[in-house]
Amino acid sequence: GSVSRWFMVQSILGAPLGLALAPFWGMWGLLIGWFVGCFISLITVAKDSRDVALHWPRFSVDSLHLLRMGFPMFVHSIGGLAMRSVDRIVILRFLGTESLGHYSVSVMGLTLLMYLPDSISYVLYPRMLRRYSQESHDPAAIRDLALRVIQVMAVVVPLLSGIGYLWARELVSIALPRFLPGVTAVRILCFGAVGLAVANLSALVLMTVGRRLWLVPAAAFSIVLGISLDVLALQLGHGITGVAVATLFTFATTGAMLLTLALLGTGVPAIRIPWLVTRMLIPLPLGIGLAWLCDRYMPWPTPPDTLLRVVRLVLGTVVFSSVYLTIASWFARGIGLQSLLTEFEIPVLSPLLRRLGWVSTTPRTGA
Repeated sequence: GSVSRWFMVQSILGAPLGLALAPFWGMWGLLIGWFVGCFISLITVAKDSRDVALHWPRFSVDSLHLLRMGFPMFVHSIGGLAMRSVDRIVILRFLGTESLGHYSVSVMGLTLLMYLPDSISYVLYPRMLRRYSQESHDPAAIRDLALRVIQVMAVVVPLLSGIGYLWARELVSIALPRFLPGVTAVRILCFGAVGLAVANLSALVLMTVGRRLWLVPAAAFSIVLGISLDVLALQLGHGITGVAVATLFTFATTGAMLLTLALLGTGVPAIRIPWLVTRMLIPLPLGIGLAWLCDRYMPWPTPPDTLLRVVRLVLGTVVFSSVYLTIASWFARGIGLQSLLTEFEIPVLSPLLRRLGWVSTTPRTGA
């Protein structure tokens, strides 16, 4: 509840105040509003936590232990933020604010698609920590759970990304017509959510099994790769579309790298890792190819009647989803989807599946 209040107070106060000050002070007005909202939220959460957390630093032997454990996680968090921001920084530096504005729509689409994997991450991490502790810190104890969740996300997120790809052009043309130059970047970056989701979940596995130091060089590599590819795309004259492709490749590469490290950290034999990584990431190019084919070869209405365009989108979504799920179901074999849905109480979805009898009414506990 306290954490929720932090976000609520920050958004209710920070955003309106920033918008109110922007006409007078421009960018600084936005930043001042954001800062005031965060500061008042900090006071609120400090008041809520006064009985369970120290408000003043107090050195102890545990401080060094917490620093040793937490610093790599902090570096990874900053690295992840930087990896998700370098494309915008490069565009601002080389192309200016107008191109950055067109590209910002793709960031909105990526953020929307990350809601599901981020929500799963919040639930998965404490469950893995609990199981890891209960099983005497044996990495193999969390391996099945972690791999099942990553594999499910690797199959589900490309489906959502493909639907976003098909609908992005029409939604932007209706809601944000001035941002149409950024539509192609939006559609490309929709699939960036796949690599990002796999990377984030794999990082949680490494944190759980005590391989936090592995995250530091991984974060540095991802940042350098992203900057290099983004700058190269602009130098070759591909604009924000090239940056989107470079960012998609960076996210996918980072996901594959962290997934490999997560498999090593949980004791998977090295000889099996290439096959497992390939199997989990094949749905990404599958989703990209099918979405492109459905959009390319689905007939356009002539003249471009609005109702017929909507029918085309719905039909394309049905065809894409049906073909994708038919093929991707092969990659989902052996996941234990029913037991996974039973273990994770997902709002709306879990009660619905339970009512239909697809999911057990008794949640799993322990290992």
